[in-house]
Amino acid sequence: MNNQTVDERNQFSKVALAYAKYRRDYPDQVYNLIYNFCENGESKVLDVGCGTGIVTKHLEEHYRDIIGSDKEGEMIEIAQKDSDISFIAAKTEELPFNDETFDLVTVASAYHWFDYELAGREIYRVLKPSGKLCVFWKYDRGVSRSYLPNFAFKNLETFIQKVQPTIKEPVNR
Repeated sequence: MNNQTVDERNQFSKVALAYAKYRRDYPDQVYNLIYNFCENGESKVLDVGCGTGIVTKHLEEHYRDIIGSDKEGEMIEIAQKDSDISFIAAKTEELPFNDETFDLVTVASAYHWFDYELAGREIYRVLKPSGKLCVFWKYDRGVSRSYLPNFAFKNLETFIQKVQPTIKEPVNR
């Protein structure tokens, strides 16, 4: 097991430009699942671990009030280019928002980089009581057909009662 801390192994600032150039997007079907999960376009949305804003910018197509957050300032700088979306450099474990602020929090393939306990508490804290959390994941074809890996599901289950089971419908590019 690697003895590095989460901060030591999570140094995306060093690869921000390459990440922006080569990181693949998600299929439209994934975004449609999110929009069906949280239909209200007036929802206040937080996309944590947003990186260069790939998902955040897609969410703008459906929601009016969106904030993207990532701990790496270099990623946020890239995300902010040519965008009117609010982006903020902040660790998911220390979100600078009031309690019960968001109707929807999304996490796209970033949960494994967080300190699970702290991030889970913070996400739960900033969600409204009726708020929704959408954690999804991208696996290589044939490995898994789920959007939420088991480790994330087990952690989130400790904070949120009745976490919905992982969606297991195929999504193809």
